[in-house]
Amino acid sequence: LADTDRFFIVQSDEKRILTCFLEEEFDKVKVTDLLHEKIKDKWILRKSSYHKIKIPKEHIEHSMRDNGFEVKMSRLPNGMLIVQGLKH
Repeated sequence: LADTDRFFIVQSDEKRILTCFLEEEFDKVKVTDLLHEKIKDKWILRKSSYHKIKIPKEHIEHSMRDNGFEVKMSRLPNGMLIVQGLKH
């Protein structure tokens, strides 16, 4: 993702809006969460940042298959990848 596409709303309702910002780094992604929460008619902002490691989908797929799982992958409209491992 680049520029403003690195911002996206994770979840929202009438009292909360959770926005996420992603910054690509070499082997990880820095995630910054912005939670706007309405408390007694006032909006409060809570902020946090953390890192997530990047694992190529091929690595996950091969590891799961090597351990006896059937792998199903699907991509959400926001670009996220869902990986399911089914064991029979």
